[in-house]
Amino acid sequence: MAYQHHQPCDTYFVESHDATRAREDYIKAIGRRKQQAMADELSRQACETYIEDIVGHMKQMEVNSLGLRFQFLLADLK
Repeated sequence: MAYQHHQPCDTYFVESHDATRAREDYIKAIGRRKQQAMADELSRQACETYIEDIVGHMKQMEVNSLGLRFQFLLADLK
């Protein structure tokens, strides 16, 4: 009898590590999306809370900077 070499049949489903890995990657991606959504919300809340303080500080720094420039100009004129 002659030797017969049989090829493996690819018509059936075999669960492999690839399916498990894909599921883990999907779960990680969902976690990252949730984490980004939380970070965006916290950033928005912080902006709402502190925007008036930030703008006030910027205005004050601008006034102080202009006052300092005028002092140097007056000193140069003397």
